Amino acid sequence: MRSLQLSIAILCLTAPLARAAPALDDLLILYPVIRFESGLDGAGTMALSKLGRIVTADKRLAESAAALQIPMTGIPESGKVSRETLAKLIRQTRVLAHFKVLGPEAIVIKSVASTAAVERLLLEAGDFLELYVASNWPQRYRNMSYRFVGHKNRIELDANSRWSFQTDALTVLERRTPLWVEVEEDGEKHRMSLWFAVTGEVSVWRAAIDLEPQTAVTHQWFYRDWASLQEVNPAQLAAPTSELRLVSGLQGAAVLTSSVLEPIPAVEFGEQAQVIAQNGSIRIVTSATVMRSAMIGQRVTLKSHSSNEEFEALVIAPKLVEMTSPTAVTEAWR
Repeated sequence: MRSLQLSIAILCLTAPLARAAPALDDLLILYPVIRFESGLDGAGTMALSKLGRIVTADKRLAESAAALQIPMTGIPESGKVSRETLAKLIRQTRVLAHFKVLGPEAIVIKSVASTAAVERLLLEAGDFLELYVASNWPQRYRNMSYRFVGHKNRIELDANSRWSFQTDALTVLERRTPLWVEVEEDGEKHRMSLWFAVTGEVSVWRAAIDLEPQTAVTHQWFYRDWASLQEVNPAQLAAPTSELRLVSGLQGAAVLTSSVLEPIPAVEFGEQAQVIAQNGSIRIVTSATVMRSAMIGQRVTLKSHSSNEEFEALVIAPKLVEMTSPTAVTEAWR
């Protein structure tokens, strides 16, 4: 037993000492875009927390470093500056001399004027939406309001930026609606979207009574009303038309939407359709049983009353088909 204890003691003395985990480097990860809250004109200071994200295991260091003011000597009010240039300025502060500075090689500098430009852009965007809706959809929406819900610090503008609003994708207003903007800076153009929370009311069609499935959605069964955007999705709203019917029943006062509609087939399974057949100078007009439903422009299978044979024809109108193959005409009525 004593020899076993001695062996264990010798083994512990000769085993290599466990290495301590390497210390985490103190890092500053520069933001790709830095916005100044006051103009620099080659001088002034900037809080370290505005320049980048501090990564350190020392909480006290992180708190004190975030408030440090970094001299921004030689940094332009707007434009681009290299990562190394900023790193040299940051390391001039003694407690940051050991920090490792990471981030993009080129950092975009935005001045106080760019912040004002962003505010002006958002104000104009809201006004544009209000005017556009009032001008183009005066009977479709009412009591509308628009609130920007994006991130202002992701909007890149310069003091000299010019912009115009694009309406090619603005086809309907939803609870969250994007407005596309074309921005021109230094002769270059790019597009970005501004997202707005939209509230208000939209015009809808409601069922006047309880309606059964397969009912054609003609105007006689519906009436105009208003609904909150919180109640309906404007992109799914539908209007009465004799070309559509209900897939399922619709309760009285329910809003008519595209999700409950389907096209009414021009010919339906089991019904009789008129058949026009032409073979040379011979023209035949008769009727046949439709074997499957189809829309205008589609080919459909029918069964001949005289020969009991099935044949195909082209649907050219409601309950009307045409046979264009002379061989098919001959075989169908042989």
